[in-house]
Amino acid sequence: MKRTKWMLAAAAVALSAIVVSGCSASSEPSAGGDHVFVVAIPSNPPQFNLGVTNDGSATFVGRSIFDPLVNLNTDYEVVPALAESWSANADSTEFTLNLRHGVKWHDGTDFTSADVKFYFDEVIPIHPLGAPIAAVYDHTSTPDDFTVIVSLKSPFAPFIQALAGHMMLPAHLYAGTDIATNPANLQPVGTGPYKFTSFTSGDSVIVDRNEDYWGEKGDVDEVVYRVMPDSNARALAFQSGEVDLATMLPLNQVETLKSDNRFAFDSAAMAEHLYGFFNTASATLQNADVRKALYHAIDRDEIASKVFLGTGTPSVSPVPNQVTWAIDPATDYTTEFDFDLDEAGRMLDAAGYPAGADGTRFSMNVTYRTDNASWATTADLIKTSFGKIGVNVNLVGQDTQVFADTVYTQHDFDFALQSLGAYADPSLGVARAFICNPTNGSYRNPTGVCDPVIDGAFAATAAVSDPAARLAAFKTAADAVAADLGTAPLISYNQITAYRADKWNGIDQFNSTDVWTWGALRAK
Repeated sequence: MKRTKWMLAAAAVALSAIVVSGCSASSEPSAGGDHVFVVAIPSNPPQFNLGVTNDGSATFVGRSIFDPLVNLNTDYEVVPALAESWSANADSTEFTLNLRHGVKWHDGTDFTSADVKFYFDEVIPIHPLGAPIAAVYDHTSTPDDFTVIVSLKSPFAPFIQALAGHMMLPAHLYAGTDIATNPANLQPVGTGPYKFTSFTSGDSVIVDRNEDYWGEKGDVDEVVYRVMPDSNARALAFQSGEVDLATMLPLNQVETLKSDNRFAFDSAAMAEHLYGFFNTASATLQNADVRKALYHAIDRDEIASKVFLGTGTPSVSPVPNQVTWAIDPATDYTTEFDFDLDEAGRMLDAAGYPAGADGTRFSMNVTYRTDNASWATTADLIKTSFGKIGVNVNLVGQDTQVFADTVYTQHDFDFALQSLGAYADPSLGVARAFICNPTNGSYRNPTGVCDPVIDGAFAATAAVSDPAARLAAFKTAADAVAADLGTAPLISYNQITAYRADKWNGIDQFNSTDVWTWGALRAK
């Protein structure tokens, strides 16, 4: 099930302990479900509107409730979803989408072109992945209920691939409201294979099979998403058979479990980066030379071997290493910013931060999420390395919701660890980690860097379709990032998902890119 082909295919609502139900408030599977599939999710979802949050657990749930216009298969080829077919003009500034007939929202309302127009007009500008499209978007016209024509002000080559990352929302529930706080965010209505049933905050989300779904239906009648923030607890629940699917398990345990044929493991097709975000509003970290010195002091080889156990590699550029077509051979951050404590010390001396009598230069916080053991261990290794050059580190571990507020909204951090996926095209998933984020959108660049050279370079990567021109634009972006280094790429990897192969068939077709193909699952 290893993915080997990367093609040129490319708000949160604060919750207290609350139960939201569309049918039942119980966290137990309903009596009518013959085949129940249990997923361990690593955090409590802040909400389920994937138009305003990129939270991993919300995405797991939301992808079973909502549909995109197109999907990507494991080779990153575009396949139909709510749009049955599409076409573009010669310069990729006008795209015509032909929508599927007979699709209904879960409340019985027809899905039409009006929903798509609303999405482009109102949701794209606030979506975590929407900035590159919003920058070139002009208008959408709807000649009829099943035809959408999207016009752009300038070319955006990976437009169709980008649509795979956008789940359509019902205009009749969202139009004229505050999208980020709409009550439907907690009682979602989609067109997808499962209907929302209940949410018990801190415990579980339950969705039930949509018998009117337009696509293929598998054997799963009900999906229970159990909130399990502790990675060891997820691993134990998976081994015992309490859950059927789990992600972000401790990698040392994954290696042990691979010898047991009851279990199957798949590396998701989507390449990911573990980034280090510097807060450039910090008096110490305003200086790019200080940021570069600290980057020199992070032993990425050690992180790759000791934390990722060989499943990740030190990143050579802003683009994950797996996306080879977008990385110029002349770009290599592992040599430009090699692990060199002596050089890091010299650079800090030159920047005006000599070691004091006690050997200390300054102190800083390293903030990370606690739902993944790999990030905590990475933070520990960084603390040790920084200590060797006289930088004291205070480790700040936070749950997902607190982390999102601290880093993306409050900007109350010095250095933060965050994993982000490249999605269908690095012009989308990668660019968001580097381009200006003036609205403080979550799961985008939180560093405060707004560099027109960086923004222009990433915009250029999507403005042309010629591979050589795109590669040159990514080289320009990589050089601009290296000159500023607000965001430091650390490790490139693919997320590992664990399945109960003794209970389910179709697992090899189930895990696509960042979408789970529920119609593929068959109970044994």
